[in-house]
Amino acid sequence: MITSHVIGSGGRDAWNKDLVRIYERSFPKNEKIPYKNMLELIENATFPIEYLAHEEGGGLFLGEGDLVGLSVVAEFEDFDCIWYLAVREICREKGYGKKIFQIAKHRSYDACYKEKPLLIEIKHPLQHICNDQEERVKRHKFFLEQGFKDTNIIHEHAGNQYLTLTSNDLPFNEEDYNSMLEILWKARYL
Repeated sequence: MITSHVIGSGGRDAWNKDLVRIYERSFPKNEKIPYKNMLELIENATFPIEYLAHEEGGGLFLGEGDLVGLSVVAEFEDFDCIWYLAVREICREKGYGKKIFQIAKHRSYDACYKEKPLLIEIKHPLQHICNDQEERVKRHKFFLEQGFKDTNIIHEHAGNQYLTLTSNDLPFNEEDYNSMLEILWKARYL
């Protein structure tokens, strides 16, 4: 069974070497905030950010469980956005990504306990010039299997095209996306 622990920006839990290693190895340098800056962002952002460490069995950081992944979700009024989600390298292809998504979906409710849409951006699977197309197609298929749907909102950053996916059928358009992006970019440079 996977258990999840909220990670604060200070203290030894945030700097657990395995947790930092998962974050550092899971995302290309130009697609992630330096770890120290991410912790500062969690502390100072004007919107809630939930940083979770996920483990299989036992108590995290007490040596009783095995760390399997992490998730960072930015919480907005009408939706939540999975900012980062990573599964430890040795734990991939074992169903942990699906379990972590279920946890994220389960935690995504508004003040009235109504389920909110969950958004995620992935590298566009149909970008013609890229060196990781097979991985992109596989990732896109994974998210579709988890119930996500294409919004057809595409943007480009650092030579990569990104596609936004949503967990439900509620409308999410370019204007919503631009508002979210503005908030996230402002927060990134606090």
